[in-house]
Amino acid sequence: MKKNSFLATVSNKKTVKILLFVISTFFFQGCLDPEPYHDDKQEQESPDPVAAVVQKVGPSVVNIETNITKGSGVILNKDGYIITNDHVIRGVNSVEVHLLDKRTLKATIVATDPRRDVAVIKVEGDNLQAAELADSKNLNVGDDVIAIGNAQGVENSVTKGIISNLNVDVDTGINIRRCIQTDAPINHGNSGGALVNMKGKVVGINDMGRSDSESMNYAIPINDVKDVADQIIEKGYVSMVYVGVNLVNEKTNDGEGFLIIKDIMPNSPAAKFDLKAGDIIIKVNDVRVPTVSKFREQIKNSGIGSTVSIGIARKGNTGYVSGIIQVTLDELPKGYYSIDWS
Repeated sequence: MKKNSFLATVSNKKTVKILLFVISTFFFQGCLDPEPYHDDKQEQESPDPVAAVVQKVGPSVVNIETNITKGSGVILNKDGYIITNDHVIRGVNSVEVHLLDKRTLKATIVATDPRRDVAVIKVEGDNLQAAELADSKNLNVGDDVIAIGNAQGVENSVTKGIISNLNVDVDTGINIRRCIQTDAPINHGNSGGALVNMKGKVVGINDMGRSDSESMNYAIPINDVKDVADQIIEKGYVSMVYVGVNLVNEKTNDGEGFLIIKDIMPNSPAAKFDLKAGDIIIKVNDVRVPTVSKFREQIKNSGIGSTVSIGIARKGNTGYVSGIIQVTLDELPKGYYSIDWS
């Protein structure tokens, strides 16, 4: 009996050892290779990068409604200045601004720059969230961007794309604008809204999309917009170089473009330096100018106070006579509509 009791004791000890071994194996394996911890709540609350940008910038992008059309705008500062496109508020009688927090504010038009398609309007209101502006000189082709605006009347509509190209010359017929090209769709109503980078900073103001290509859309670099806005806020108008001619685009039978002076502004550089209505303008500083926009580009590049050589053809008794007229450029007087005068 004692022998059997001893064997039972030994057997029980072996069983205990085996159990302890099994338990310790599972315990240490769990410590060394624990199952990953998932915080489902945290994952749900961590926003997508695009959503995070929209949440940051959204309150700074406003919907603009006029008696004619709808568009978008970006709050420039807490004083109530808002930047948008000139074509959004051109020729309108009333302007209302709808904020993301559902407030509606009456706006006044401060001034516009039709050539660069930039306008500044102003509202009176509290707790306005100004957008953070980037330096558009630091943009690179391939950068991710987001377009936010009032596309097709839908509040704070968002599209995403990349910077497709930089410093693209867009000929609008009245001027050449140097734009950012993006494949982020810019639809009707998006004009004046924000093109932002993934840090939530505004890099450009949405301007227009091409009707023949959904992937070719354009925005005005924010540095150019800010230059216009700063002048408007400080002086009430935009300083602009001019000659003082009202030009008409014409074409020869071969399709070659040229310009005819329709009218001369009184007391302008054109009047002082003997340009005349009916003159055909061919070149500026030896560069052909077949369109109004090309002419304005050459004049703009020359700057206020500089002297330019304008090549013309003037009708005489026996036909047209070519010549060069030296014209010293001046600043366009306040109150003249810059689309009409070059």
